[in-house]
Amino acid sequence: MILNDVRNNRLVGSVHDPFDCCNPNYIIKDENKNIKYRISAACCQKGFYCCSDIYFYIYPAGDLPMVEENAIGKITKLWTDCMKEACTKANNFLTVFPKDATVDDKVLLIGATLLIDYTLFEKEEN
Repeated sequence: MILNDVRNNRLVGSVHDPFDCCNPNYIIKDENKNIKYRISAACCQKGFYCCSDIYFYIYPAGDLPMVEENAIGKITKLWTDCMKEACTKANNFLTVFPKDATVDDKVLLIGATLLIDYTLFEKEEN
């Protein structure tokens, strides 16, 4: 997903969904195509299968291990209740931005939230 600032005709950055057979992972790159953030979630979270929130942790670029203690932000798919989950197509997300996030970083992280929703929680009907 490429995000552009249409008013100023410039690239804000991009969000990538590299293949990982188990855990959902995403990479966020800035306008210079440098990795800015990494996002990861464990596929064995209860929320993927039953009534619970699902956590996607935001990590800085680099080789720091992607464990919860190193997270600098978080995207959460919030569980509402059984009736809403079964009867509506609406999903609720909460994004906690890194403390030093710029406006462009926040735009990219909101784009990542939308990509997560689309790739993991939307179902196509034939």
